[in-house]
Amino acid sequence: MSLIEKNTTTTQPSNGINSEVSNNKVTNHSKMDDVIFYPGYGVCHYLNSDSKYHYLKSLILQIKISIPLKTSQHRSLISKDQATVIKSSLDLMKECSFSEVWNRRKKYFMNRIYTGNPEKILEVVQELNFVQTKKLLSYSEKEIQKMARNLLTDELAVVLK
Repeated sequence: MSLIEKNTTTTQPSNGINSEVSNNKVTNHSKMDDVIFYPGYGVCHYLNSDSKYHYLKSLILQIKISIPLKTSQHRSLISKDQATVIKSSLDLMKECSFSEVWNRRKKYFMNRIYTGNPEKILEVVQELNFVQTKKLLSYSEKEIQKMARNLLTDELAVVLK
């Protein structure tokens, strides 16, 4: 039995990158220190699980995370091919409309970050890069941009190591 059960579909996102969107779920058969990605926390080591929770340790934040088995949304790391494509397009800009009220844009960006999908996180970075060319980013916008960029670069560092 594999360590990770995989439901994978190939998509063509709007940025032109062919990608595999994974709904990978770590099973109770995972081994200690398997490296996975958990949305909002980034790259984590899988520690263990019991009947109710998966236990992870964030590599960057150095904190332990307890995830209920019913709501776990973590996935395996991206492939090296996908990592090189993301790395090359990290500093690109994606034109977007930013006429919405900030609280709606923030919710929109955070929802995309918490999907855990690397292409959606990349789009957040690209859109905020575009907004930055038109106006100064607010403190919250800078923090979201920094968070999204850090999530991507942490995973790229582990994958491309």
